[in-house]
Amino acid sequence: MRKTSGVLKSGVHCLALFKEKDDDREILQSFSQMLAIMEARDIMDMFSFCMPDLFDSMITNNQLLHIFSTLLQAPKVLRPFTDVLINFLVSSKLEALKQPDSPAAKLVLQLFRFLFIAAAKAPESCEHTLQPHVPVIMEVCMKSATEVEKPLGYMHLLRNMFRALNSAKFDSLMRDLIPSLQPCLNMLLSMLDGPISEDMRDLILELCLILPARLSSLLPHIPRLMKPLVLALKGSDDLVSLALRTLEFWIDSLTPDFLEPSMANLMSEVILALWSHLRPPPYTWGAKSLELLGKLGGRNR
Repeated sequence: MRKTSGVLKSGVHCLALFKEKDDDREILQSFSQMLAIMEARDIMDMFSFCMPDLFDSMITNNQLLHIFSTLLQAPKVLRPFTDVLINFLVSSKLEALKQPDSPAAKLVLQLFRFLFIAAAKAPESCEHTLQPHVPVIMEVCMKSATEVEKPLGYMHLLRNMFRALNSAKFDSLMRDLIPSLQPCLNMLLSMLDGPISEDMRDLILELCLILPARLSSLLPHIPRLMKPLVLALKGSDDLVSLALRTLEFWIDSLTPDFLEPSMANLMSEVILALWSHLRPPPYTWGAKSLELLGKLGGRNR
C-alpha cells in the first residue's frame, strides 16, 4: 500500500511540473485513467492514506480536481472513492467552511459538489455510502448557520446536498432526514426574519423550497412555506421559476380541502404575486402565472 501511495503522491508532485504546459491536460487525463482502473480496495487504502496531502496540493494546483472528477465518473471505483472522500470531508474539513472566502473552503464546496452530482447519477450505488454522513452534514450546517459569523459556506453546502437529494431516488436518506425538517425550517425562517444580505436571502428562499422530502413529509410544513414562496415569486428569475414550479406541484398534487387552508393566511399575497407576472411575451413567466391563476380559480369553483 505504501508503494502505491508513493506512486500517487509522486505523480501529483510531477503533475505540478506540467502546470500550464500545452500537454498538461492530456497527461492529467492519462494519470487519472490509470487510477480509475485500480481495484476498489487499493483505491480506498491509497486515498485514505494520501487524502490530506492531496487536499493541500489541490489548494495550490486546482487542476488536480480533474483526478477526483474522473474517479467519481468511473463506475468501477465510484463507490469506494465516494466512501473515502465523504469520510475525509465530513470528519476533518467542515470546519474550513467557517471562512467561506478561503481557498480551503472553496475547495471543500467544490469537492462536495462533485461528490453529490456523481451520487445523484448513481443513487443505487451511493445511497448506502452517504447514509451515515448526510444527517451529520445537516446537523453541522444547521448548528453553524446560527453560530458562525459568516455562515455562507454552510448554506452553500446545504444547497448542493438538497439539490442532489431532490434530483434522484434517495428514499432511505429522505426518511432519515424527516426528523430534521422542522428544525431546519425553523432555522431558515429565523434567518429570513433577521438582517441578511440579498445573496443570503435568495439562498435561504431556495433552501426553503427545495427541502429534501417527499410531499407527504412536507404536508405539515406547507403553511409555513407559503411566506418563502411569496417572497420567491417576487425575487430573481431563478427564484420565480422555482416558486412557480413548486406552487404548480402543490396545486396538482394536493386536494383543495388541504391546500386552501394551508394557503389561507397568504392567499391574497400569492394571487397578487402571480398577478404581477401577467405580462405579454416575450416575458418569461406570464403564461405560467396565468395558468396557475386559472388552476386556483378552477379549484375555488
